[in-house]
Amino acid sequence: MCGNGYPACRRRSTPHHRMQQMSKTLNYGQPVTLAAAKHIAAAVESVGHERGLKLVVTVLDSAAQIVLVHRMEHANYGSLAFAFEKARTAVNFKRPSKFFEDMVAGGGSGLRMLGNAHVSPLEGGAPIVAGDAVLGSIGVSGATSAEDGELANLALEAFQDWAAQKAGRA
Repeated sequence: MCGNGYPACRRRSTPHHRMQQMSKTLNYGQPVTLAAAKHIAAAVESVGHERGLKLVVTVLDSAAQIVLVHRMEHANYGSLAFAFEKARTAVNFKRPSKFFEDMVAGGGSGLRMLGNAHVSPLEGGAPIVAGDAVLGSIGVSGATSAEDGELANLALEAFQDWAAQKAGRA
C-alpha cells in the first residue's frame, strides 16, 4: 500500500518515476508547424555556426512524422539517422532521449532499452511541449551527446520565446 510517506512510495519518487508520471499527464496536441520547425532549426544552426559544429536537426510532428530535416553543410551523413531516431524517441515516449541514455548508463534492467530498435538512448532528442500537449519533437546530432542535448534545449527555449511573441501579436 502506498501513501502517508511509506518507504515503498519514497523509493518510487526517482527521477525516472517522476518522468514517467509527467509523460502520463501529457497528451498529443496539434502538430508543430513548418514555421515553428524552421525557427527551431535556425536557432540550432546559429549556435552551431558560432561553435564551429556541423549539425543535423530533425523536427517531427505529434504523430512522429517529419516536418523538417536540416543538414548543415558538411555534417556527417550518419547524423541524419541519429537526429531522426532521437526525435522519434522523444515524441513517442513524451520525454527527452536523455531519459533512456540514463537508463542504459545505470545498467541492470535499463540495458533492456538497447533491445528496442525504436529507442535512441542518446541525448539530443526532446519533446516540443506547449501547456500539457506534445506538439512534436526535435532531434539534434553532430556534436557530443551532451552538446546535442544542450542545443536541443536551447532550440526549445527559442521556440517558446517565438511562440510567446507570436501569441502576443495575435
